[in-house]
Amino acid sequence: MNKEKFLRLLSEKFSGTINADKLRSFDRAVAGNGEYGRLYSRLWPYLGSRRHVQPRKAQLDRVWEQIEMAEKQEFSGKYDYSQPRSLRAGLLMLSKIAAILFLSGAVCFFGYTYLHSNAARLPERVAAGNETVACTLDDGTRVWLNRNSVIRFNDAFGKNRREISLEGEAYFDVVHSQRIPLVVHAGSIDIEVKGTAFNVSSYGNSAPVQVALIRGSVKVTHTKGVRAAVLLKPNEKLVASGGRGQSVFSVSALKPEVLLREIGWTADTLVFHKEKLRDLAVRLEKKYGVEIQIRSEELKEKRFSGTITTETIQQVLEALKVSYPLTYTVRNRLVIIDALQ
Repeated sequence: MNKEKFLRLLSEKFSGTINADKLRSFDRAVAGNGEYGRLYSRLWPYLGSRRHVQPRKAQLDRVWEQIEMAEKQEFSGKYDYSQPRSLRAGLLMLSKIAAILFLSGAVCFFGYTYLHSNAARLPERVAAGNETVACTLDDGTRVWLNRNSVIRFNDAFGKNRREISLEGEAYFDVVHSQRIPLVVHAGSIDIEVKGTAFNVSSYGNSAPVQVALIRGSVKVTHTKGVRAAVLLKPNEKLVASGGRGQSVFSVSALKPEVLLREIGWTADTLVFHKEKLRDLAVRLEKKYGVEIQIRSEELKEKRFSGTITTETIQQVLEALKVSYPLTYTVRNRLVIIDALQ
């Protein structure tokens, strides 16, 4: 079975629209191909947290048999780390998802980045240019890098030590290891994890470092000024700021649908809700590789809401123009926005 057909069946399986014949083909593909089996099990933590219906036990037993077969084919990577027990518990329920179009897009994005990624040993530095990059570290940890982001990690990663330095934004799906925690250094904070999934934004300028936790738990420690530590829980977001010997942590609870916005960039989707134009402009610059100048101070503070997927920068500007009276010009890579006189 080729990759395109497998991804279509995978999308139908998660959405609950797959028929019996296609399900048998899907089961054979997962059981007979270690890469497909690994992809299926990796996607479950992202898509299995929605509303569910109770499946037949025999069907779930077959799923676990397939995953165990994949594990025997070096599913867990170079080092012997097991997945969190909550993953097995989560597989006791199958997903019944209403937003099939969103699901299909997520499956295709994660599937293609996974199946086309290089399985060979990585260098100690991975950088993303004008496109997002997905990679697998030596211990099996998966990392998605946003545009113009860089990670650096120690040699023999996962053998005796797991340390990553981040510049920019990244989404981490960390392989569990009780013995060797993973530490992410991002700006003025250290994030210690043993096995979890979370998003980190750290662009090294005056912007604060932000951590959004999807599952598991992480310990965040401020490394500059007065040291402070916070233990994050799932569906929580931390914003770290501080200077001149001070450190400030702000933690807020997020609804699952809001949390999805934090990782929307992994599918090249930009979601914003009542966001100031000056902040939105920074995100648009990263998405489209342009420089945006806002000539009106009042306009910088105006708030906008929306979702951007495949629209061009001109289409986005036209949509903003409908929401609020403004003008714009695009000159090569320079975008100038001003209030309508």
